[in-house]
Amino acid sequence: MKSQQKTQKFVRYQHPNNNIYYGILDGNEIIQLSSNFNEIVNDELKYDGIILKYNEVKILEPVIPSKIVNFGWTYAAHVKETGGIENLKEPFLFLKPQSSIIPDQAEIILPPRELTNQVELEGEVALIIGKRGKKYKRRRCVRLCFWVYDF
Repeated sequence: MKSQQKTQKFVRYQHPNNNIYYGILDGNEIIQLSSNFNEIVNDELKYDGIILKYNEVKILEPVIPSKIVNFGWTYAAHVKETGGIENLKEPFLFLKPQSSIIPDQAEIILPPRELTNQVELEGEVALIIGKRGKKYKRRRCVRLCFWVYDF
């Protein structure tokens, strides 16, 4: 019989003392960690014994990457709908600003209309690759946004 592991939800937040921490969200409480980002990615969790209410802290962006590199036109229908070039031999790459990352439940602020009148909904998946994978089914692939981290 397979055992099911509880999914942990990590948050990055500003403590009332103005310091920034990572924590594990458990209902409406945050179990504060003294672990840094690298330690969390490597499953080296250090608990410091502090538990806070979710509404007592300011939730921040999950990470502040140095670069956000995107792959464009990753499926044929998107190429056609945006007037792109089909069957490119190399990926179409573009960058996004750090301001495109927002915290959970934050307000999405649109640019002024004098800058652009074309704002489109776009979902992304961010990946931190740390373990090998196999037997992924191609039909389950999604359009990906890779966040590149400098450690």
